[in-house]
Amino acid sequence: MKKFLLKDASNAGWVKAQEARTKQNSINTHIRLQAFPELSRKSRASIDVAAAEARIQQQQIHKLCGDIIDSTIEAAFGQLSLQCDVSPLDVRSTSNHYNTMTWKDRSVVIFYYFHPALGNMDAEVTCRGFGVRHSTFTNWVSKHSFYPKWIPFLEHMTLSTVLQSVPSEFRGLFNVEELDMDSGVSIPVRFRTPTTKRFITATSHPQVTRQKAVKFAKKSEGVKYLTTSVKTVSHGRSLKYPTETLFLLDEVKKSWESGNPISRHEIYLRLIQQFGIRKEGAAQSEFCSVMKLNDGGISPALAQWVRRRLEGANWSIRKESVSQKVPTNWVAIALEASQKIRDNLKACTVLINADEVFIKFFPRDTEFVVPTGTKRVGSNVASDAKKGVL
Repeated sequence: MKKFLLKDASNAGWVKAQEARTKQNSINTHIRLQAFPELSRKSRASIDVAAAEARIQQQQIHKLCGDIIDSTIEAAFGQLSLQCDVSPLDVRSTSNHYNTMTWKDRSVVIFYYFHPALGNMDAEVTCRGFGVRHSTFTNWVSKHSFYPKWIPFLEHMTLSTVLQSVPSEFRGLFNVEELDMDSGVSIPVRFRTPTTKRFITATSHPQVTRQKAVKFAKKSEGVKYLTTSVKTVSHGRSLKYPTETLFLLDEVKKSWESGNPISRHEIYLRLIQQFGIRKEGAAQSEFCSVMKLNDGGISPALAQWVRRRLEGANWSIRKESVSQKVPTNWVAIALEASQKIRDNLKACTVLINADEVFIKFFPRDTEFVVPTGTKRVGSNVASDAKKGVL
């Protein structure tokens, strides 16, 4: 294409300008990528190059300041090691930084703090050994909301497993022969304060399998299964439309407990009746406008929102099923039914066979919203005698 355009000498200036523009665009793309690597290509394309260059310069300044601070801290620890006769501890020697450590890793630090042969309730020594900020560690052992998160791990830890996680610079300070490697820690009573939320782990109940623990946490209110990878960072954004979510889950739960589970279409209708119909002069809510409740149909946004809220609360949409159990008194039931048929036909003079076309037919939902894991799904409302008995 370039050779074809250069056949005409008048196009040389235009071709040169296009090459310069292409080169500059590639440079700008690289600058935006270096400044905002977490954004997508489409999002980066709308960012001003000057702003991207300013951010790169700011990042370089922060990095330089961080290097200066790290070198100052390392020099200070080196001087302290000469005075205290302890090997210097590199602040970045730990493999996991305190703000990305899981609660299992944090339980190791708390175990070290409680054990009389290790930290012996000395927070300063514990924080120095694991490179944790003193204020951060104080929150772990002082906030009541954190107690249920590390107590299940602490109850089944032993000294032998904790010593493997102690940094090598401090591991040599302990005489293994004098320590009871199978010993644990006694958690003070003040850390076992009652709480409305319970946490269970794979090791908190040795007689229960991991799968049963997960199932128990899903089916029980106020119980959460705590995995070894749970962190306090990256919790995600807060729940949107909390009032509508509470109404939805309350309706589903009440219907399930009454024995007549609610269907998906009933959920749509109740949401429209509750939040879609507005009074004269009243402003339309954000939920109503986003979900298009007054448009006369079920919008994809509403269907997706309902599905996600149900899945998040461990509810699922299931096909109706019936029990396969045969009644023990089936003979008596059959004799009673046959006797009823004979009695009705004794006084009958005319018998008309009518097809179902002549009967008013009302469609009925065969899908219900039930708790996840339910084996049999059905309703206590008898609508079809041939369906069987639940």
